[in-house]
Amino acid sequence: MSTETIKVTRFGGKSSFSAFKHKVLAYLQTLGLKDVVVSGTEARGASSSSSGSSGKRSGEEISSKSERAYAILLNLLDDEVIDLVAHVEAGDAHGVWTVLLETYETKINSKFVLYVGSIHEH
Repeated sequence: MSTETIKVTRFGGKSSFSAFKHKVLAYLQTLGLKDVVVSGTEARGASSSSSGSSGKRSGEEISSKSERAYAILLNLLDDEVIDLVAHVEAGDAHGVWTVLLETYETKINSKFVLYVGSIHEH
């Protein structure tokens, strides 16, 4: 078994969000938490259950995973970025991830559109 670890540096809003995003998702995947962050649920099939106590247990497991992922995400963000997600309910990893994507991927896409537009003007 490899002893290599995934090193994810803190994100302060100025470095590459794309690199941060890929590293975080890889790290969360190794912990079995990626699906809770990306979709708000576990991978399809892993959490599909019938009604009753198994459904309750599955819901509690998803909640527990979301709380773990939430703690990891917040610890990977600088204080300025945490201020952006302060309104998200505690334990809601998917909510934090959604805010980060909407904030930083939109900025990246806007810069790209402006850059492409300036190329066409010349």
